[in-house]
Amino acid sequence: MSTPPSLNPSPLTSFGTHTYGKLFSDDYSTGKATLKAKGQTGNKGEASYKASLNLKDLSPQQETKFHFPYKTAYLWFATRPEETKVHVDFGEFELVKKQNLFANATFYNNENRTTFRVGSVYNGKSCLSHTRLEWRRQEAFYLLERTQILRGNNTFTFVDEFNLSNQTISKFDFLFARKEQDFDAYLRHETATKSPVPLFAGFGLGNFYLDLIYRYQKHQFGLQLTTFAGADYGASIAAATRQQDVDIKARLNLFTQNLSLSFKGKINSVFGYLLTAQVPVNGQKPKGVGIFPLPIGFTLETTI
Repeated sequence: MSTPPSLNPSPLTSFGTHTYGKLFSDDYSTGKATLKAKGQTGNKGEASYKASLNLKDLSPQQETKFHFPYKTAYLWFATRPEETKVHVDFGEFELVKKQNLFANATFYNNENRTTFRVGSVYNGKSCLSHTRLEWRRQEAFYLLERTQILRGNNTFTFVDEFNLSNQTISKFDFLFARKEQDFDAYLRHETATKSPVPLFAGFGLGNFYLDLIYRYQKHQFGLQLTTFAGADYGASIAAATRQQDVDIKARLNLFTQNLSLSFKGKINSVFGYLLTAQVPVNGQKPKGVGIFPLPIGFTLETTI
């Protein structure tokens, strides 16, 4: 049984998996040493464990996840330092069209509050739609909708959130994508928490991103232009390649003049690694982390 669409991708929290994410978002975090372990359970499920050590103050954190099928349902359970989450996908039902029904609850470990959610997922040939009703922290009700539409080489994704308790729009995100054989273009908007423009003060005129990705043989090159809530701007260039079984990525922020590097490969047939670093290229001295002279991050991965 494959992972149900109510978990892949996590409903309403992302636009899905796109090439701009690999170049501009993934695997650049520093300041932590991380161990990731993943294994299969006896009932065709999966268990994973993640332990992190903050390199500044040596404070540890850990996270566990389990997900497995049970009859026609799919169960997912996660524990983190700040919360515990339980998710149940009840399987496919005929509601106008075939949809997966799901419910989940998030229990906050440091406060006596819980968030409850129920919803459905429609996964058609050219449309993927999540709808979710949420009682957030037992304070207010929200209705969330995430719709992805495929039209040939074009992808349109819309994410809307309505606060039903005070009848306001709290989120309006969208993504327009054009994907060709060697070239991808994305225009996306992510809602900001506050807006300097009165017309959008209810949900915030957010951050706009223009991402251009070009592929040549086994190499990828990217340009990202950003405007932050209409008040600030940013620009980054990035490149990714694979050399001798090592995935190498680099991202340069042209405004902050900070270079981020990522190296991902295999130690042997059991263990893989991810090494990240950030270096200023404007002549300033790097600010180290802990005993390390550079801001670095290290992840060790294994599959049992």
